[in-house]
Amino acid sequence: MYGGRGIKICEKWMTFEGFFEDMGEREKGYTLERIDVNGNYCADNCRWATQSEQSRNRRVSIDVEINGLVKKLPEWCHDFKIPPNVALKRIKRGWSEVDAITIPIRNQSIGR
Repeated sequence: MYGGRGIKICEKWMTFEGFFEDMGEREKGYTLERIDVNGNYCADNCRWATQSEQSRNRRVSIDVEINGLVKKLPEWCHDFKIPPNVALKRIKRGWSEVDAITIPIRNQSIGR
């Protein structure tokens, strides 16, 4: 098991040959990612992905819909220039996900 969460590695992947048969050679800059972060390590649930792709596929990543379009919270934060940690703090304080992402941060330099 992996991390006490019940995640397992398929039997075929217990050998390098079995893993390589399913996944092939890794391209430079890519690492193994589970598509369903709660699923097992197996051919149906794994792919080669970049670090930025993987950062959007974390258990803490929230799907957010704005104007009918669904993206992960970090992607929306990038679009609206809100640091993801700020959006998450806002959500924990009771803000809606949309408000947490779309309402700009007050200018901290005013009054200095």
